Amino acid sequence: MTFREPAFTVSFSLTVALAVLLFAVDTAASGPKEKVLYSFKGNGDGKPYFGLIFDTEGRLYGTTDGGYSCPEKWSRAPVASCGTAFQLIPPATKGGRWIETVLHRFRGSDGANPQSYLVQDSAGKFYGTTTYGGYYGYPCARYSMDGCGVVFQLTRPAKMGAGWTETVLYKFTGGTDGSIPVSGVVRDKEGDLYGVTAYGGTVGAGALFKLQPPKKQGDAWTESVLYSFAVGAGPASGVVLDRTGKLYGESVDGVFQMSPPTAKRGVWIENVLYTFKDWSDGAEPAGGVTFDNAGNIYGTTVEGGVNSYGTVFQLTPPGTKGGAWTKTVLHSFPAGTSDGWGPVSGVILDKVGNVYGTTENGGKLNDGTIFKVKRPAAPGVAWIETVLHSFDRTDGWVPAGGLIFDGLGNLDGTTAGGGKWNWGTAFELVP
Repeated sequence: MTFREPAFTVSFSLTVALAVLLFAVDTAASGPKEKVLYSFKGNGDGKPYFGLIFDTEGRLYGTTDGGYSCPEKWSRAPVASCGTAFQLIPPATKGGRWIETVLHRFRGSDGANPQSYLVQDSAGKFYGTTTYGGYYGYPCARYSMDGCGVVFQLTRPAKMGAGWTETVLYKFTGGTDGSIPVSGVVRDKEGDLYGVTAYGGTVGAGALFKLQPPKKQGDAWTESVLYSFAVGAGPASGVVLDRTGKLYGESVDGVFQMSPPTAKRGVWIENVLYTFKDWSDGAEPAGGVTFDNAGNIYGTTVEGGVNSYGTVFQLTPPGTKGGAWTKTVLHSFPAGTSDGWGPVSGVILDKVGNVYGTTENGGKLNDGTIFKVKRPAAPGVAWIETVLHSFDRTDGWVPAGGLIFDGLGNLDGTTAGGGKWNWGTAFELVP
C-alpha cells in the first residue's frame, strides 16, 4: 500500500495509507469524542483481538477469536470456539447504525482462532492467518493439540447476496515449516505473502515463511521457510515490509531486520537492530513496528521503562558512515495514574510524525486508553504524551488490537471486552 513513495511500506490496506494523508493534526477544541460502532455478541460473531482495515468503500473488516462453536470436533475437546471473519458496513445516513456481517465462520479443519490482521489485494481479496486449526497430526501435536494454524484467503462473492468464499492456502504441520502463525501476513507487489510462526522451524523456535501464488489457477500455493529462529530469539509479532524487500519485526527481546539474498541461491540474513538491555530500557516488545518516511522505527514494549509499565520507543538508523541504530524512549507509562499502562499493540503515525496507540490497562477506570505522543517542534525537546480517551467498559475495555485512520482523520479500532454484551467493540475516536 503505497501512497507517496515513502521510505518504508508498513500499513495494512491501501485505504488506511491514503487516510493518513487526510489526517487533521490539531485536536478539535471540544476534545476527542469516542463512539461505539458495534458491540460484539460473542455467540455467533466472537471477540475481536486484532484491529481493523478499510476497503475503498469505507467498510471495515477484521477477525474474531472464539464465540462461534466449531461444527467439527477437535482432538482435545468435543466442541471448541473457532472464530470468524467479519465486515462492518457504515450507515447510509449520518448517525445511523453500522451493520455487521459475518463473512466466514471457521470450522477447525479450515483454521481456528484468527488472532490476526487482514491484508487486502487489488482485487479485493483478503488474506490472514489462524492461530490454530488446520493440520492436527504429528509433529504438530508437539506444539498444540488444536492444530498448527493456516494461512487463508477470503474472496468476495461474484453475485450480490451470495456468500464469501474461504480458501485455505496453507496448513502448517509443526515441522520445519513452522507452527502457530503470528499476527497475519504482509503482501509484496508480486502477490507473495510473508509471515512468521511462533514455533516450528529447524529448532522449534519459530520460522519466517513465504507463500507464493501458483502460476496456474487452481494449483497449490508454495510455502518456503526463509529463516529459522534460534532458541530464545523467536518472533513476538508479525513482520512489516519495506519497498526494498526487507522485513522487520520483533523478537522476545529486540527488533530485527531480515534481508533477502543478493544471489539467486543465497540465504536470508537476520540483523538484530536493537536488543533491550535492561528493564528501564523497556521489556517485552510485542505489538509490531512501523516506520516514518525518514526510516525511523517506532514501537511499544508491554513492560519496562522508568516506571516498569511499558514504553513507546523510536529506533533511528545509523548515518551514512554506518554504526548502530539508536534507541530513544519517547514515553514511559507511569504506575497508578490515569495515563494508561501496558501497550500491547503497535503504534501509527500521522503525516507530521505524531504517534498514536492504545494501552491495555490504566485510564480513569483502568479499562485502557487511547494515547497520542506529540512530536516536538525542535530536536532535543521532549515528546509529550496525552490521553485522548479512557475506556469505561460500556464502550469497551482491553483495546489490544491497535488503531487505524479513516479518511477523515478519525481513529478506529477494537476492544476485546466490554460494550453492550461484554464481548468487545469496534469504536471510532474523533480527535
